[in-house]
Amino acid sequence: MRTICTVDATIYRKIVYIFLPFSLMPLLLLCVLISLYAVDIPYRDQWDIIYLFDHYYKGKLTFSDIWKPHNEHRMLFPNCIYLLLGIWTKYNVTYEMGLSVIIALLIFFVHISATLKGKFIHTDIWLKGILFVVFSWLLFSLRQFENFFWGFQLQWFLNILAVASGGFILARGKRSPLRFLGIFSCGIVALYSLSAGAVYWFLVSLFLLFDGYAITEKGGKVYAYFWLLLFFVVMCFYCMGFDFSNNLQQGNFAEVSYLSYVGYVCCYLGASILPQQVTGNGAAPVLCGAAGLIVCSWLVWRSHRRGDPGLRVGRRYFIFLAAYAVGVALLTGAGRFKMGIVQAGASRYTSVSLLLWLAVLFFCADEFGAARVLKKNRFFAGTLAMVLFGMILWGSLGSIPIIRGHLGKMAQLRYRLQHASGSVSPRELTFLHHSSERVQILLPVLKQYDLSIYRK
Repeated sequence: MRTICTVDATIYRKIVYIFLPFSLMPLLLLCVLISLYAVDIPYRDQWDIIYLFDHYYKGKLTFSDIWKPHNEHRMLFPNCIYLLLGIWTKYNVTYEMGLSVIIALLIFFVHISATLKGKFIHTDIWLKGILFVVFSWLLFSLRQFENFFWGFQLQWFLNILAVASGGFILARGKRSPLRFLGIFSCGIVALYSLSAGAVYWFLVSLFLLFDGYAITEKGGKVYAYFWLLLFFVVMCFYCMGFDFSNNLQQGNFAEVSYLSYVGYVCCYLGASILPQQVTGNGAAPVLCGAAGLIVCSWLVWRSHRRGDPGLRVGRRYFIFLAAYAVGVALLTGAGRFKMGIVQAGASRYTSVSLLLWLAVLFFCADEFGAARVLKKNRFFAGTLAMVLFGMILWGSLGSIPIIRGHLGKMAQLRYRLQHASGSVSPRELTFLHHSSERVQILLPVLKQYDLSIYRK
């Protein structure tokens, strides 16, 4: 008979009253910065989806417009959101930023729900409350400034929300057709928001096939084999008519050493808790990522050996998230490691890589709050958690000057395009998109339909 751990309502109230104000601080800081510095102008890849509005207003919009690939992605769900939100707001991209924050908040609630499903043996309430504060500072870290201040990047948050939700359903262990449908639906949203969703499908396959708890469930093997069939069908459908030639040219293992690939992956994982200024040299995030992998593996092994039944859901959930972060790093590196280690530390990747550090923090709390743990191990876990929290704060608050400088330049370009577009040189337009010719072609489209900077 399995142990079912419930949480008394008084615990919820204590956690809310004591720790909620501290948990809201990074969210409030993010909202204030968005309200102060957000710039309503298309940026980089956002220029590539303006054709959706052009086709819509001309009455020529088809499913193929929404379905067609963007780089290696099929962004079916993000494209629908961009289009619907753009029509409603006359393509005010600040609404996309606001939606990204809302989705990030939903991700935070999923993490909290997974943590509340279990119980630490020692100082349970305090450990959970502290975890919630640290989780909040990490999930709303300004180190992700590209994703929060570039509305197009809500695809990352949509993908992570689907992965976290599916992982939470999977971690609860009980198998039923309705739960299986939930895991499947999350997989569809994850894959058709970002190509990294393929890692989700692979990980669910591993969990269903090799997780002892899942296999012993009634019909566990049937669900596993049926999932493999769905995995094959969904990926065939995804790849149908897809041209991979451009992406395959980026990652050629014959030309770059495997050491460079490993360095890229470690940098990808380590950059999310370091300031952007530090990731420029490459060495610091590589070492940080390698250390994170080693420490996380050790903490997971320790937790698995103890096997506390009260933490079964949380343990499975955060292992799934850590595995997803590592899998996405490996997949991204396979296609882009030729771009160099510095590119791996880009702000837009940190929303996924921070999932590894969420797992590290959870298992630090597990090590600290477990019974029969050596004092030196408990001291190590507590010290590591404090060091990580300090690095998270450093990385987040250290990004504010970058945000102000970057968005300040965007605001100047927006003003000049609105009032004296002829004074903006092609070289300056490359700040908005790598092809200044593309911006010059699409600006009249925005003006024709009163969109974005020409909205009346």
